[in-house]
Order: sequence, then structure tokens, then C-alpha cells
Amino acid sequence: MIINYISYFVRYVWETFKSYYSDSSKDPSLPN
Repeated sequence: MIINYISYFVRYVWETFKSYYSDSSKDPSLPN
């Protein structure tokens, strides 16, 4: 279903976003 696709896409983007910020910015005030 389309909901499953959206859920998968959001999860993928979120994991990519977190890994990008954890690699590029080591600011301890940011949430992990």
C-alpha cells in the first residue's frame, strides 16, 4: 500500500538526515 511506501521513505530520509548531521556536526547540544 502507499502508506507502507511513505513510511519506508520517511524512515530512509530520517536515517540519512541523522547520519548526515552526526557526521558533519558534533555539537553535543543537538539531540541524537
